[in-house]
Amino acid sequence: MKFLAPGSCPTSGVLPNPRLVSATFHKDTDVSSQVLDQFFTIFAQFVDHDFTLTPTYTVPDCCGTPSDTARCAPIIVSNDPFYNGGKCLKFTRSLVFCEDLGCVTDPMNTLTAYIDASQVYGSDNGNALALRALVGGKMATSGVNLLPIVNGAFKGGDSRALEHPALGAMHTVFVREHNRIAQFIQTKFPAWTDEKIFQQTRRILIAEYQNIVFGEMLPLILGTDAVFPATVSSTVYDATVDSSILNEFAVAAFRFGHTLLNGKFNRFEPSTGTLLDSYMLRFNFNAALYQEDPDRGMTQILKGLTLQPAQEFDQFITNEVTQFLFSKQTDNFLFGEDLVTRNLQRGRDHSIQPWLSYRAWCGIPTANDWSVIPPEISPAKWATLKTLYTFVSDIDLFTGGLAEDPVTGGTVGNTFACIIQSQFQRLINGDRFFFANPSTVGSQFYPSQISALRNVKMRDILCKASPTLARIQPQVFKAATAAGTANAPEACTNAHNLNINIFFGKFLFIVGF
Repeated sequence: MKFLAPGSCPTSGVLPNPRLVSATFHKDTDVSSQVLDQFFTIFAQFVDHDFTLTPTYTVPDCCGTPSDTARCAPIIVSNDPFYNGGKCLKFTRSLVFCEDLGCVTDPMNTLTAYIDASQVYGSDNGNALALRALVGGKMATSGVNLLPIVNGAFKGGDSRALEHPALGAMHTVFVREHNRIAQFIQTKFPAWTDEKIFQQTRRILIAEYQNIVFGEMLPLILGTDAVFPATVSSTVYDATVDSSILNEFAVAAFRFGHTLLNGKFNRFEPSTGTLLDSYMLRFNFNAALYQEDPDRGMTQILKGLTLQPAQEFDQFITNEVTQFLFSKQTDNFLFGEDLVTRNLQRGRDHSIQPWLSYRAWCGIPTANDWSVIPPEISPAKWATLKTLYTFVSDIDLFTGGLAEDPVTGGTVGNTFACIIQSQFQRLINGDRFFFANPSTVGSQFYPSQISALRNVKMRDILCKASPTLARIQPQVFKAATAAGTANAPEACTNAHNLNINIFFGKFLFIVGF
């Protein structure tokens, strides 16, 4: 991973304990978003798992080896309202490598940086092969078209696929879409080999996915489609652009979704939309509900994601992940890890500079003076920050970013929007295989094919992946509205059909099919 601003983190005062910031500035609330739904939140996590996974050192117990500062950075908690006094929160540091020039140490990324659906297909040959059926170009599945079981556990292209039931459901949607396209191609070209069908299917699915990420999800985050305008018919590849994932993006800005997360997930009957029940996240960091009543259980979760509003973007994060993250039955689910504390400690572990530094990098005027309140931050939030940090220049990027009000029409504040837009602009300009590049570059889609792919929406894929889903709103990342209004659920029978035939017509041999 690369830095926007290399070097150690300069501070003027003593940084507060990360758990103190979490406990003081982050607490459970239930303020629902007026725009986004829970489907958006989980899809954003799914996308995050496409391009960032930083390996950490292997240490039996960081709390038991506090002197191992090269590999451990445990957080000692005292006088805490939840964890009580004297508790140690384990934290293992990120693995780093040393570049040849100047021996600058950078954290590593074990995934491909591009938006290439590696969380579906895997980022290395071994995992990629294990996920394939090796028949008819399809991905392997188990049960009623669920994710494959490898070595006794469900497996996806990313190791975190079954971190919780809703994420496993999202992975399954794209595996099913792959197999749907593969079946079409196999029927059309029965003599084609498994490898040929698989690669051409993968190529089309990645293009659909890229269009959804850049065309549907990103504008909702930024409040603008400037990175991939709806009116643009083709993009421009720039070989000088480095698409590596930025540290500031990975450990702070793109973790904005943590504040949107609901601690309670609703499940709905997929055909009627009737509320069935709810489950708390703390009890379900596993695959149990995902495989309950095979297919129908997963589909009930998906339907719930489309009908449950996300929480507002603010400084509040559900206690389900600030107190009970990865809680276990062996501990009677009485406590778990703290996601906010981990985010702050990871940022410091990666030498991320303070929030003020990125405000300056983005050209956003901000004074290193508590008496000057930024217009994007309320006086109440600013006062809370002042109780936590000695100087404005000490505020952690993650904390400061969450304190900002969202940009007009978007989800995040100015600083996070700046960093996220910079990263996604690199990901589109520096990707030779981006689907909308001209036919002379990379994937070599032709204008008619690009135009067809740009019409594919997340709703279309979701409707086709789960036949029992009867009705879904047109803009599936936005909260459903009442009947008769613009984003009211509509019958899945009207989902858009991508004309896959256009990928196998007159350009068949030109593009190497």
